Amino acid sequence: EREREREKNMGKRKSKAPPPKKVQPKLDTTFTCPFCNHEKSVSAKLDFQQYKGLVECSVCGQKYACKIDDLSAAIDVYSDWIDACERLNAPGGDVEEEEEEDEEVLRKERELDAGEMGLKKKIKEKKQKTGTRKEDQYEKDFIDSEDDEEGASDTSESDSD
Repeated sequence: EREREREKNMGKRKSKAPPPKKVQPKLDTTFTCPFCNHEKSVSAKLDFQQYKGLVECSVCGQKYACKIDDLSAAIDVYSDWIDACERLNAPGGDVEEEEEEDEEVLRKERELDAGEMGLKKKIKEKKQKTGTRKEDQYEKDFIDSEDDEEGASDTSESDSD
């Protein structure tokens, strides 16, 4: 049997096994709470439909929510929470200013969304109105051209008399 296998493979290159796939390291989904310092008490929830991330401590009940994108992971939301805590604890850190800035940004986004929807609606209405005007104008032009042809044929008949 071995001789047959050798004869089959004679003159052929030996095939190498494909390299093993690189294993992606697993990212943590539970973290240490920055307020009560309990390990693995903070869990993260990501809502990609609404683009919101939430981290919550199961021991002390502290929560933090932020905006996420399609590439965000649990560690990103937790890191944002830690960064926000550090900003607040830094000299001159003010919660109210940040909340006001966040509210201002959200308000502007809503205004832009509403403005875009209003523009789209106006454009659609204008297209509908101009579309009917063009059709009416074509009909008028067609009727006018028929009248002109009839009038021209009447004058040509009278010229021949």
